[in-house]
Amino acid sequence: GKDCTSNVHAEDAGPLQQYIDKLFRSDRTYRAIEYRVRDKGGRWQWYALTGSRAVDENQEPILICIARNITYKKEYEEQLKYLSLHDQLTGLYNRNYFENELERIGKGRDYPISLLCCDLDKLKVVNDTLGHQAGDALLQACGNILKNSLRAGDIVARVGGDEFAAILVNTDAQRAAAIVARINSNIDAYNQKSPGLPLSVSIGCATAVHGLRSLREVYKEADARMYDVKKNFRRGTNPSDLSPAGEGSDLPGSIN
Repeated sequence: GKDCTSNVHAEDAGPLQQYIDKLFRSDRTYRAIEYRVRDKGGRWQWYALTGSRAVDENQEPILICIARNITYKKEYEEQLKYLSLHDQLTGLYNRNYFENELERIGKGRDYPISLLCCDLDKLKVVNDTLGHQAGDALLQACGNILKNSLRAGDIVARVGGDEFAAILVNTDAQRAAAIVARINSNIDAYNQKSPGLPLSVSIGCATAVHGLRSLREVYKEADARMYDVKKNFRRGTNPSDLSPAGEGSDLPGSIN
């Protein structure tokens, strides 16, 4: 007494019904359709259904279908997809995802766009003296601080061993400077709680006001700014004292 789509996910019910109607109208077999069904425990299970048209003893058209539970396959595919786009240690996006987004966003209309290049200072020293486990803890702490300091729509990625980067859409140089200041403030707060393994991050920022330049070019400029900050750090200046300047300034940190 129930429709065949009664327990099917709302997003899949329409396509499943269309697939069934198509089978009734044709003698062909079609590629399996995948859809979600709610089980007795309320969980969504993935199924793949194939079918073909036949007739019953009264010569009435019927469908003979086979539905296979492929939940394990879909979960595995999602896991592979996640791993292909994310850094396993920090859970942030990886370099491949970041570069693809840099290309995609650069073709859009969400200007101004600011880019951040961040480098975790003295990671090699920590790895050599305290071990890679301590270095990994610093990387994870850095990733968490960056993620929690940025907005929901911002993209932050680990793009190298000790390198992180972020894309801030609809963000001018002044707003980007405020975000960098927030990152540095959160780093200071972290260091007060974890004085035994302090965190220092050099951050460079560049802003594209419009789309006349590629974001890859802007990213290189942000990277150069980051190295300027790192040089000052090596000379004994705290990176948090070198926040990006406002749009149009000659000070390091902002490029129009």
